[in-house]
Parts: sequence; structure tokens; C-alpha cells
Amino acid sequence: MTENRPGLTDAERAVLQRWQRRTVSLFAAAMGLLIVALLVKTAIGLPGWLEVAAGSAFIVLAVVGAGFQFSAKCPRCGFRIGWRSRLILPPACPRCRVSFRDKGGGRP
Repeated sequence: MTENRPGLTDAERAVLQRWQRRTVSLFAAAMGLLIVALLVKTAIGLPGWLEVAAGSAFIVLAVVGAGFQFSAKCPRCGFRIGWRSRLILPPACPRCRVSFRDKGGGRP
């Protein structure tokens, strides 16, 4: 049975797109910090305090990123999107199947 569910509004899609951009940005920042710190450490070495600071910053970014990953919910059914997706917004909600990408409704 196919239901005629309304699609998401432009505002709802914009919120989800911002969530995706922030999630990817936090991941990229954490990985960039880790790579730069490791490269500098192997190339010229890091003072102990700077190594601790870089490690602490990485942990903070990772925790904030993980928290943010699981913060987004489907506007229609409330399903936490982060449980099923990794960084990138899926095409549709895994539970109610409403499309996150286009103005159409859900999938049959």
C-alpha cells in the first residue's frame, strides 16, 4: 500500500543539509588535526605540551562530532538519522522513507 506522504519543506531540508555539512566539517577538522600533528611529530617532533594539546583537541572534536552525528532527527517520524548513516545524509529516512533530497514524498 502506497501512502501519499507529503515531502519535506525547504526549511526542513535546509536543516538536514546544515547537519550534513557540520558533521562532515567536524570529521574533516578532527582528521586534519590528527594528520598534521602526526606528520609534524614524525618530521620534527613536538614538545610534550603541544602533543597533549593536539591530542586533547582531537578528543574534543571527536566527542563533539559524535554527539552531533546522533543529534539529527527525521522531521516526519523523529528517527535519529545518525544511527544509520555515516556523515552523509541518506537519500531517505530509513524508517518512514520520506525523501531527504527532493520535494517528493516517501518511497513506496
